Amino acid sequence: LVGYQASFDPKKDEDDHDILKTVHIVEVSYSRIYDRGGRHPASVNYFVGNDFIVNFKQFIIGPKFGVNFSASALTFGSEMIFYTDFEKFSPRLNPFIGLGVNGFKLFISFPIKFSKTEFTPVNTLNLGVTLPVFNANKKSLKQPRKISFNFKNNFKE
Repeated sequence: LVGYQASFDPKKDEDDHDILKTVHIVEVSYSRIYDRGGRHPASVNYFVGNDFIVNFKQFIIGPKFGVNFSASALTFGSEMIFYTDFEKFSPRLNPFIGLGVNGFKLFISFPIKFSKTEFTPVNTLNLGVTLPVFNANKKSLKQPRKISFNFKNNFKE
């Protein structure tokens, strides 16, 4: 999976004006998707990966793991992220809800921090999208299944 998140954090500047600081987060992860398919598709998605914060003063990564559930077009789940700059550490629980199925999700999340370490402005609200890029499942590399139809002759002569 590859994803992008924009984290919005309102700050006050020295003139006491509200400004909106946006932090851009790129996600790269490995996912295991269990898809039920059918008329009303449902899936469960387990994943591990990394978040990379790309427009901040220092290099920050966030190893993470999580799960999300999708039914029809609704998806919800949670992920645990461990942000670090290799000097400080900040674990965050990141519950989310949105639209999506089969690994795709368009979501809104609300990170909850578990430490007082405050070196990332990933605090209040995230908007994001995640896309499955390729399928490494061995079954998908085989030849497609042949579909056969059985027609019964119901005509009497």
